[in-house]
Amino acid sequence: MNKVKINKVVLLLVISLIVFVSVALLPMQIIKASTITGNFIVGFWKNLTGETVEGNVIDPQVIADSITEIKNPTLSNSKLVMPTLPDGFTASLSTCSSPEIIGLDGTINFPNYFTLINVSLEVKRVKDGRSVATKPINVLVPANLNNTQSNIDFPYQSLRYGLAIHWSSGDNKMGGSAGLVKPDGSFSKGINAFCNEANIDKIVNDVAATGFNVVYITDFHGLGTTLHPSAAVDYWRGVGVFTSERDLIKEFITKLKEKGIYVVLFTHPLDGHDFSAKQQQLLGWTDPTDNFKKWNNFVNDVYADIASRYGQDIVGIGFDSAWNDQPQEQIGGIGKLDHKRLRETIKKYAPNVQLISLSLPNDVSDLSIRETWRPYWFNWSSPTNFSTPVPGSDDPPYLESDYNTDAWPSYNTSPMIVMTNHWTVTSPNTKNILRVSGTQMFRYTVMQFGASFNGPSVLWSNSPYVTGDWQLNVLEQFSVVKNLMNPIKESLDGTYPSTSYFTPQGKTIQNIVNGFIATRKPDNTAEYIHVLRAPLSKTLQIGLPADGKVFATGSQAGTILPNGEKATVNQAGGFYMVTLPSNVNWNLLDTVIKLTVVNPPKENIALFKPVYFSTSSEARTTQNNTFIHMGLTDGYYYTGNKAWSSTVAMSTSNPQWVTVDLLKNYAINKVTLASYGDGFPQDFTIETSADNKNWIKVVTKTNETMPSSKADYSFTARNARYVRITGTKGNTANGFFRLQELEVYQ
Repeated sequence: MNKVKINKVVLLLVISLIVFVSVALLPMQIIKASTITGNFIVGFWKNLTGETVEGNVIDPQVIADSITEIKNPTLSNSKLVMPTLPDGFTASLSTCSSPEIIGLDGTINFPNYFTLINVSLEVKRVKDGRSVATKPINVLVPANLNNTQSNIDFPYQSLRYGLAIHWSSGDNKMGGSAGLVKPDGSFSKGINAFCNEANIDKIVNDVAATGFNVVYITDFHGLGTTLHPSAAVDYWRGVGVFTSERDLIKEFITKLKEKGIYVVLFTHPLDGHDFSAKQQQLLGWTDPTDNFKKWNNFVNDVYADIASRYGQDIVGIGFDSAWNDQPQEQIGGIGKLDHKRLRETIKKYAPNVQLISLSLPNDVSDLSIRETWRPYWFNWSSPTNFSTPVPGSDDPPYLESDYNTDAWPSYNTSPMIVMTNHWTVTSPNTKNILRVSGTQMFRYTVMQFGASFNGPSVLWSNSPYVTGDWQLNVLEQFSVVKNLMNPIKESLDGTYPSTSYFTPQGKTIQNIVNGFIATRKPDNTAEYIHVLRAPLSKTLQIGLPADGKVFATGSQAGTILPNGEKATVNQAGGFYMVTLPSNVNWNLLDTVIKLTVVNPPKENIALFKPVYFSTSSEARTTQNNTFIHMGLTDGYYYTGNKAWSSTVAMSTSNPQWVTVDLLKNYAINKVTLASYGDGFPQDFTIETSADNKNWIKVVTKTNETMPSSKADYSFTARNARYVRITGTKGNTANGFFRLQELEVYQ
């Protein structure tokens, strides 16, 4: 009997406990049954039986605690978008760290730069007026589009001698090595320490003293750190962890520009493989959802931030990695990047900035450079045998034969060449590890002046220490190059590779035809013959110019730089013969002879200017693209030169167009179009504009006959900066719009 009573008592206690727990957990069950997408509360609230209950029974604190982020505004928003709450609740701004940008009514005044703002919301239950504040929430506000006009009115390709500085740093939270050793072998502890220790004035003065006119500098590169403040990086990765408080990039840009030197920011949109596992997960590096949408959201925010901050005053943004074109793009990066979206993002804020990748131009970039860590990288298909590593190093051996610069091949793009043992400084300044001399550098640089038309002749890669010191003997050899270039400056500075005697890719000083390369003045009044491999006699034989130019002849027709001695120039059949006077011998480093052009053609003011398009057929999966949009204004007609092509057929319902930006206004009166294959349009218009918005038709053609090479279209002079050609009917069934060159004259 007692046992039965005890069991009943126990049963009653258990039932009471169950009821108590159920009642106590009722709000939790209701919350758990709700639908939460991200941090936006949507759908219905349900009780334990699945029946819908009114939102008013929910504690506002529960809702406030669930709101941990707000959708970042876009430029199409006039007000901040509030999260969706259950019926019976409202949300409004309670506090804002920058009310001049986001007012408490939610109105947005978009700033000049991306800005990270801290807000909190007030969640109110309408029934009884009870309100609760959320925890602080970060909001990334994009920059306005008021400052997209570039302060630079010349093409990037006119900058002919470059230096590459590779700086990166460890983050501030973890501290530790900055990745860059100081001269004494110590390290800066985090990116703030590194940037605060940087001796910018000394570095800028040294760069100016050694003759460079363009500098590549890394940013948003190693570990994704930035050498400047970045609201976008702070928003995505944690405030102040991967960014610098000091704006080192702005200081570089400003102080170099004061000395006539311009900057390309060399970045890495696929450096996630260097991030920690936690950061990779946070940023979506390992999340393939919607084609790695989260990673692309992160990358595009960062590049929009960079472009809005610096786009007015830089000439380019470079991209590390090979854009899926080569095996080294790689390390988990294949397929992660939305190329088209990234290009559109950057061009929105910096339309004139050239985008430059390590592969050939593609569907994100305009131009290219070539990365050459060590000389055997000059030919990846036939590398030097480097099976035996350097003792105590993971690096391959340094074979002296690799450093015979006369055997290095020419490139029609800019090679970025490491001069010591690494892109950056990784060892204390205790021994000379420079592998090339100033005279070697000079001769290879001169050859590249005649070959590289996509940018600088060469980018010598050597990074100074953060203190402003340089590795042993580097600055001295830079000075040797400068001292050799100065006397013949007019044949290098401000010149382009010759169109009369073009140096194709893959030539060497040892095998270039007749031992010379050539440069030219942009206005075509002079050609400069650089003799790098002297003939046995005092007479140099050169062929007739490929572009049809005619040179002055006679005993005083040629001028030898730098002293002005006169060389005899004669034409004999299919050659020009240049003969030195009896008192002058060939300079074994570089003999420069200036030839005067008779009746030079007018200067093509579209040369190397930026190109925009309706569609363009560049593909990112090949190194051998026939069609590249910047080929349209490179000025070259040699066999195999790149052209522009639309990706779809032109028609009246789907016109295809291409625009050249002349970078400033000219009184233009003629456009020349060079055909490519059968892609010349039958029906097309030529328009001009001063602002890329309001257009005036200056030429209208219907049933135009396809020219054998090129055709001129003259019109009354118009003061304009932009020229657009729009095709609406093709000459063949496929209807693609294709041009090899677009030239503009005043």
